[in-house]
Amino acid sequence: MGMLNIDELKEGMILDCDITDNTKRYRIPRETLLNTKHIRVFKMWGIKEVNIKGISEKKVETEIKTDDNQKLIQEASKIIKIKFIHNNLKHEGVQELFKQSIIYKAQQIKEGKLKPILPKADSSSNIDIKKLKIDENELVKKVTELPTLPEIFYKLNSVINDPRSSANDIEKVISKDSSLTLKVLKMANSSFYGLKTKIDNISRAILSLGTTEIGMLAIGLTFVSYFKDIPNELVDMESFWRHSIACAIASKTIASSKSVPGSERFFIGGLIHDIGRLVLFKFHPANVREAMLYARQNNLFLYEVEDQLLNAKHSTIGRLLVKKWKLPVSIENMITFHHKPTNAQDPIDPAIINLADLIVNALDIGTSGEYLVPILEVETWKVLGVTPSIFETAINQINKQLQEIIKFFIHEK
Repeated sequence: MGMLNIDELKEGMILDCDITDNTKRYRIPRETLLNTKHIRVFKMWGIKEVNIKGISEKKVETEIKTDDNQKLIQEASKIIKIKFIHNNLKHEGVQELFKQSIIYKAQQIKEGKLKPILPKADSSSNIDIKKLKIDENELVKKVTELPTLPEIFYKLNSVINDPRSSANDIEKVISKDSSLTLKVLKMANSSFYGLKTKIDNISRAILSLGTTEIGMLAIGLTFVSYFKDIPNELVDMESFWRHSIACAIASKTIASSKSVPGSERFFIGGLIHDIGRLVLFKFHPANVREAMLYARQNNLFLYEVEDQLLNAKHSTIGRLLVKKWKLPVSIENMITFHHKPTNAQDPIDPAIINLADLIVNALDIGTSGEYLVPILEVETWKVLGVTPSIFETAINQINKQLQEIIKFFIHEK
């Protein structure tokens, strides 16, 4: 099956799912042979896209070969197929993400921006998997001994989450840190927000952008600064933050599209979803490198190899950090369950982070060490209740915002 936009429907096509109106009182059943009346009814019901029988991977690739760049598309398709090796290309969401990823990769190739791929380990190399296991108790001890976040973080977090706090309270906290103040003002005046008048103080920034937006921006900058000393032996840190910031943008976009309350918190959840992996990079770089090579050699997910060979999940380590930092439970759940959202008591928040992570991995925007695209689980897709059009929406926002945010989160000193 496959999704088609309502404007692409033609007489003679066959529905591959039931279509109902908003009241659920009227239904056009699966297997219906479409005619012009059906298409007109879909438009009256506000249906944007439907599943049609016979739309397959072949159709997806053919759809984007509309110009003279077929060689680019073929090269991109070859790379993307490997990354999607564990995904079901007959799933409506996977099909659309697969298509969008080929388009994105072809553009990267055309612009000479194809990033180097971690080489597969030589099949003759011996990875002693018995020596890869990490002492869990020792790792937990190291996590608890990590420095706390700067005091300004806790003050910001406190005033943002206090319903009695005012814009003036947030202004007082940010203004005490001159470096943070400068970065926030530069960001507020950037093309990212597109404000018509110059913002010359934190008070005006809060009035123009809102207390939550400014607060989340300041907290995000604090996180990036906290991990600035991680060595680049395994993953280039700019690449790691590029991946994380893209996830933050996609997470917030998905949450906003579903009108989830407090969508700004998903920016933070997306930003730090892989924060536990930075701890592994810091304390056990040799073990992680071997795990990465083993995962690549055997076409396995790194997060599964962490569990099986290292005895250390980055999601579990991330949860320990979030607890140490006293972040809200909602963000703790995003971090803990972002690979298995349906294991959470309330799966919607981690499901949003999960989908964002899939998108960014599929597009190869930066990396946190994972090479393959995680599986889009059927149950997670149902929990989210989104349509395949969400991928193009999220990708457009990433393209619009990523470079500007990176400029201020990473390149500004």
